[in-house]
Amino acid sequence: RAKEIAGIDPEAAGFRILLRGGETFTPEKAMRNEVMDNRNAARGRYALMWDLPKGLILSTYGSGHLAVFGPGGYTSDPEAVQGAICVVRPARQPILIENLHFRHWQMEILYTLAYLPRGDDHLVFRQNLIEKQGPYFFPGETAREGPHPFYTGGTLQPRSSRNLLVENNIFRDIHNGVIDGKDPVYLDRMHVFYFGRTSDSVVRGNVVQNTSGPPFKVRSRDASNIDLINNAFYYAVPSKQLNLVQEGWLRVSTTGGGDDWPENLRIRGNFFYHPFCAAGLEDCATAEGQKYSIARAVDWNGAVWEDNRFILTWE
Repeated sequence: RAKEIAGIDPEAAGFRILLRGGETFTPEKAMRNEVMDNRNAARGRYALMWDLPKGLILSTYGSGHLAVFGPGGYTSDPEAVQGAICVVRPARQPILIENLHFRHWQMEILYTLAYLPRGDDHLVFRQNLIEKQGPYFFPGETAREGPHPFYTGGTLQPRSSRNLLVENNIFRDIHNGVIDGKDPVYLDRMHVFYFGRTSDSVVRGNVVQNTSGPPFKVRSRDASNIDLINNAFYYAVPSKQLNLVQEGWLRVSTTGGGDDWPENLRIRGNFFYHPFCAAGLEDCATAEGQKYSIARAVDWNGAVWEDNRFILTWE
């Protein structure tokens, strides 16, 4: 209803949606968008689809506690909400998303497509708690993509966008597939921060705990000028002994196997503590992580690493 009011008020430059802190808000009806449906209709159902050329503040009031936003539903249910928030063109005004507890979602918590603000305007995602995200927490899912079960690529997944600030959030328990001794389906394809063709952005002061895929992935030369500063990662990278395709705290790739490698990544002051151990699939005592991996064997030097601390093996 709030979005409907914002859309019909031509004088409003922006809109504020405030949820009472400490209460739970469960989405009942999915929002869709033609651009997203044309991109992939099977993944286009979000609790909030912000596709207006107006600013947005999504925050809380009242108690000082986070407002619980969720849970989402199953992809196999054609009426269910899959992801939390999608920001898509023509949205380009400042956006603030804060003080929310995103709990139990199958798809992205935030997806952006062609968010291209003017000047120094930003999309700010801060002081949120995200937990239990990904298909692992939807064991009754029957939707499939090709031969494998449905999977999710990321928690925050900006595409063809710029000027994102992600700060002071907590992410924990984020997984694809099955990790209990059976088939590790797409275990390495879930990324907390998946920046595809997204530039001029900052990820700082976040805590990431218990995630099974490389937590930070950048794709294409347009995913450049990104700062990863003062974040802490605990048990948040696949172990090398699983011999998965995507490994490392940082995963780097290009578009369609081309040569458009990301550039100007600045990775400074982060703490990388222990890989994730998939119990039943590996011996945790010998689990070992690595700094980064790249999609092909090339001499890539698009990142500057400064003052980071790594504990690569379990102690």
